[in-house]
Amino acid sequence: IKGVGESAVPKLFGGISTSYSMYYNKILANLMVYYFQSYDYNYSELNLMYTIPTSIIPYLTFTYNMSPGSSFYFTAKNFLAKDHKEYPFADGMNPEYTLGLRINLGVI
Repeated sequence: IKGVGESAVPKLFGGISTSYSMYYNKILANLMVYYFQSYDYNYSELNLMYTIPTSIIPYLTFTYNMSPGSSFYFTAKNFLAKDHKEYPFADGMNPEYTLGLRINLGVI
């Protein structure tokens, strides 16, 4: 983009994921954590400067497999932040929680 400096993306970013199962794969836990270093968004054509702070963004899912074709799950996304922004001028992201039931009609 014309007028946007090189610092418009974080210099360090990455993530890690881990899964754990117990009770013969009846209960599953999955944790993913993403990280990015703070960075400055400098748009010289409009004389705008915006700093995105360093962030750690976690995603956590618990699943209970009731039968081979059905499961119950709970998901928590971005639960450590409130009004978190990953990009300049974007809307803030708040924590998101989901409860759900999956049913595979072809297996039941």
